[in-house]
Amino acid sequence: MKSIIGSLVLMIGLTANAGLLTVSGGAKKIEGVTLNQTAQVTGSDVNMTLVGAGLRAKTVLFVPAKVYVAELFTNDAAKYSRDNNALKSLEGSSVTAIRLTFLRGVDAPTVASSYREALVANNVNLKDPAIAQFLANVEKGGDASQGKSFVMLLVLTKEGGTKLYYEDTKDQVSVVDGPRALQQQILSIWLGASADSGLEKLKKSLLQPVY
Repeated sequence: MKSIIGSLVLMIGLTANAGLLTVSGGAKKIEGVTLNQTAQVTGSDVNMTLVGAGLRAKTVLFVPAKVYVAELFTNDAAKYSRDNNALKSLEGSSVTAIRLTFLRGVDAPTVASSYREALVANNVNLKDPAIAQFLANVEKGGDASQGKSFVMLLVLTKEGGTKLYYEDTKDQVSVVDGPRALQQQILSIWLGASADSGLEKLKKSLLQPVY
């Protein structure tokens, strides 16, 4: 597995400008967004399977607003646990990705703020260098716009760390090198302790099979 991961990291470095993921559509949709059955890391032979999807809504001025549709992919779908152990079950997955397709415009600082709230809910130290760099990259990245997607690709490295590739709606890719724990910290935004009722409902959806 180590050689595969090493080759994957190299491939991503060479092909990031082409988009991190090449997705394969399916018959199901949420709010008009097609739920892709599989996703291939562009420029590699690494394939991931869709293990969960759902709608992120957030109450704004007492009105629930539909924000984005989330798709969760992993290259080790058989080990994904559809219960409270979902987050922990992905700990050994060498390649995991979450794709957020937005249903409305949201500025980059607001997106970063929502991630920050979720990380705090999971007792993640926002001053941790990798987390701080990730949030800074999000704030500097492009704003979310309707019909466009953000992608977070998490790759466990042969050195025992995590590479986090973040692709914004302008197809710009930033990379954060962090410890192995970074994978679980980022995924806790959606699969850990829920920061609000909207994320709680999304988490429940992500635990249900799609195809």
